[in-house]
Amino acid sequence: MNTTGQVIGVDTAGTTGSRSSGSAGMAIPINDAIAISKQIDTGTGAANIHVGPTGVLGVLIQEPGAQAGHGQLRSRYGSTVPGVVVAGVTPGSPGEQSGLTMGDVIVSLDGAAVDSPTTLTSLLNRHHPGDLVRVGWADQSGQQQNAGVQLAVGPPK
Repeated sequence: MNTTGQVIGVDTAGTTGSRSSGSAGMAIPINDAIAISKQIDTGTGAANIHVGPTGVLGVLIQEPGAQAGHGQLRSRYGSTVPGVVVAGVTPGSPGEQSGLTMGDVIVSLDGAAVDSPTTLTSLLNRHHPGDLVRVGWADQSGQQQNAGVQLAVGPPK
């Protein structure tokens, strides 16, 4: 608040015991906070704001470091394919219906390269259940595959 009692910002984080002032924090200017709340109210997302239900493929992704060669599949021709390794597919999910199977490597979503589980999640967060996305992957023989996939309803965030 300012000296006249008007709200000028919204605290987002803070620490106590800072050497310089006893506390340190960060605030969003009130005009930015109002704009973000209006964006959420209208159901409009952004790169860092996901509004509404989460859309999912229904695949489990192998965690980094879980196995040597994570994120790469050696094809029968000796080359490797960067991406994220599918560790499992939920029965009846869009991923299963598209033909994805355990051991496949997802390499793209809607034409954007997928190089990590974080990238895949970020790309999926731009969508909602029912959206049609294009998934590209390499199967276990190294053959490139792609399919249009309609996302299912995922758990709330």
